[in-house]
Amino acid sequence: MSEDCAQLTTVGVYLLDALERDERNAFTGHLAQCPQCRSEVEDLTPVVHLLALARATLPAQLHAMHPNKGPRRVGPASACGPWC
Repeated sequence: MSEDCAQLTTVGVYLLDALERDERNAFTGHLAQCPQCRSEVEDLTPVVHLLALARATLPAQLHAMHPNKGPRRVGPASACGPWC
């Protein structure tokens, strides 16, 4: 039985683009040397693409609790806050 790479747990964070720049650079370098992590990246990449397509549905109870609340667009915050 082979040992798992200690960096294997970083693959998901890497694929979700949640690493800091220096961590991402280090892990990218690691991928060049580690076939196990490269394989995991290849296997999980389609899953990450599917997650981007997933839509969340709100539970019906939420609408009952907040009947006047619906989706709304929020613009950028004003530089001077609510006093403008």
